[in-house]
Amino acid sequence: MGLDTITVTYYYVRYRNLTIKYVDKFTDGEISTRVEETGKKKTDTYDVSGNEKTIDGYTLIERPDPISGSFDTDKELTFYYALNTNVIVKYVDKDGNILNEIDPATGNEVDSTITLPGYQGQTYDITNTSKDFDGYVLISEPADSDKTGTYGREDKEFVYTYARVADVVVKYVDKYTDEEIETPVTINGYEGKAFDITDQVKDIPGYTLIEEPTVKTGNMTVTEQVFTYYYALNTNVIVKYVDQDDNEIHEEVVKPGYQGLEFNINGDKLDIDGYVLVEEPEVTTGVYTRVDQIFIYKYAKATKVIVTYLDKETGKVISELNEYVLNGYVGKAYETEQKEFKGYTFVESTGKTKGTMTENTIKVTYYYVQDKPIPQEPTTDPTPYKAPTPRVKTVKHGIGRSNGTLPQTGESPMIVIATLIAGLYMVVSFIKLKFVDIKIKRSMRK
Repeated sequence: MGLDTITVTYYYVRYRNLTIKYVDKFTDGEISTRVEETGKKKTDTYDVSGNEKTIDGYTLIERPDPISGSFDTDKELTFYYALNTNVIVKYVDKDGNILNEIDPATGNEVDSTITLPGYQGQTYDITNTSKDFDGYVLISEPADSDKTGTYGREDKEFVYTYARVADVVVKYVDKYTDEEIETPVTINGYEGKAFDITDQVKDIPGYTLIEEPTVKTGNMTVTEQVFTYYYALNTNVIVKYVDQDDNEIHEEVVKPGYQGLEFNINGDKLDIDGYVLVEEPEVTTGVYTRVDQIFIYKYAKATKVIVTYLDKETGKVISELNEYVLNGYVGKAYETEQKEFKGYTFVESTGKTKGTMTENTIKVTYYYVQDKPIPQEPTTDPTPYKAPTPRVKTVKHGIGRSNGTLPQTGESPMIVIATLIAGLYMVVSFIKLKFVDIKIKRSMRK
């Protein structure tokens, strides 16, 4: 036999390996023991769906793809996990204390905190997580941009902060009745919130603001704060000008004011042409009340009495200096004067010498006549005329002297003349006395 080369061939089949890993998606770190299988033939198949693990603190978020197949090569399949974290929503007061809420199922107070479990990379949305708490008002919350996002490797905490409800009430009150004259304004807020009521003042028809709160700004407190604007009712002081028949003779003066305000009408007294002020208010100062007050100045028509003194026979004025006018008003009492003028005798008067003044001018005239000399009438003196006794001069005897000589011829007529003058004076005096007596009797007859 010939020598032939014999070739012997050993055929091998390469085995394939299967490796299953459990990896943190965001760190690439393995978080659990891997699974390794060897000796897999090319014709073998695999399916790792049953190789999922529950890993404490993690959530499976991604499986191998494909999860099954054949071993054309070594296979390394990875299950990806994400770290579990939370989004925590808290509800606290201003001091950071957790607010409790009532469990509707039990009626008991329970912690209001919300914990939303998730894992890193998962999205969250807390947009609608605000709550209402009786007696509280929300004063701060997470920004809108923070209310949505993704979980991280650590818990995320969001806080809603509340404060105790507080109110400021603004009232509008009548100062003198304590009645509210306008609907109060309530400013809602919370404890510690700043307030300002400066712009809460109001114009209220029929009223005047007379007193404002001394403090208008501050911080709200749990106890309700009340601030009051005080008003006074608007009223008027009316000054009227009337005649004696209460007819208005001048436009009335209306002085607007409000209850409690002081007034003075002394400056409202008027001089009205053709009239005389006859009566004025007893009270001219005071304060406004809740009703209009009317004050009346009463006037009478101006008039006069003219008094003249005339010579009856000539019609001429006896003395212009003694003429006078009595100025007054309708209804005023008057009385004129009958005067005495030297050399004149009163005889009569015309017009009413006294009475009350009328709307028309009253003229009073006193008439006089001039006194005239009364003719002399011869009178008989019952006493006989007695001639004066002649004087006898006694002359001492001596050289150039006569002794026992009678009065010279010229002396006797002088004595007679003196006697006649004395008699005439007596007659004139008698006549004057008689005239005065007649004048008095005539005056009495008048």
